[in-house]
Amino acid sequence: RQYTVASYVKDANKTIEKIRKLNKLPIIVGGTGLYLKTAVDGLSNLQIPTDKKLRQNLSKLTLIYLEE
Repeated sequence: RQYTVASYVKDANKTIEKIRKLNKLPIIVGGTGLYLKTAVDGLSNLQIPTDKKLRQNLSKLTLIYLEE
């Protein structure tokens, strides 16, 4: 199952809200900088859906071609 930054933010927000309802201070530690920054600051493109057709087309190309 694919787990994305958007999935992480959604799960993190649910957990943070549960902790706040207990009048506790949530402390976020670990993970990658991207995940933590996104949980704290957000990203404008989180709701853009995956373009499966584009991914399929790109997966047929070689790495050398994609790097050029």
